[in-house]
Amino acid sequence: MSREVVIAVVPILMRDEMVRAILAGDKHQTRRPAWRYDKKKTREAMAIGAIHGLGSPREIMSRRYKTSWLMLHEWLSRPALDGEERRALLWVREAWSFQHLPRRLLWRADGDKLPEGGRWYPSIHLKRSESRLTLEVKETRLQALQDISDEDARAEGVKGGPPEFYPGAARHFFEKLWGTIHGPRSWEENPEVVPLTFRAHRANVRSLIPDGAQILTNAPIRDPGAG
Repeated sequence: MSREVVIAVVPILMRDEMVRAILAGDKHQTRRPAWRYDKKKTREAMAIGAIHGLGSPREIMSRRYKTSWLMLHEWLSRPALDGEERRALLWVREAWSFQHLPRRLLWRADGDKLPEGGRWYPSIHLKRSESRLTLEVKETRLQALQDISDEDARAEGVKGGPPEFYPGAARHFFEKLWGTIHGPRSWEENPEVVPLTFRAHRANVRSLIPDGAQILTNAPIRDPGAG
């Protein structure tokens, strides 16, 4: 009996330096937050929460919800149905622009020069049909942020010199990188994250989907593109 292939096709934001690391073959992992928190902080929202019995202001502001990354990890980790094969493809959203004649896309990560009057567009606005990079997920885990090893930090594309001479350097630089993206106290908070190990393809995601596969799509994930 042939196996039914079910593929989750999900967009992922990447910063310029992380795109360059992927293209150079230096980046094979990325970590994304496992939880998001309710950011309702206005008096009106608090009043509505109290009226509807949603809890105190402190309870409302500390309530957490699963991110799409955690849901993807749980979906891939659950036993598949009989005859089902589960996969995940992440199509990369990066900063881009275009030139008219000849019509072609420009990539900020590549150092492309803008035409006169041009501007760079945020990665969130890149269409799936125009993405040039696809990450084939090989493994997902759930762990505390600070549990990252020096080896994993290097797999994140962070360079810390030869490990035999600079043990722990890559992990230290990853800590700094995480703080610049998520805030100065984000490392100390040690949140749960979803590490994704992937194989990068310089191709649009469409070309990696076999005929007859069932496609599960996901709304754009509102993450800061940690890489």
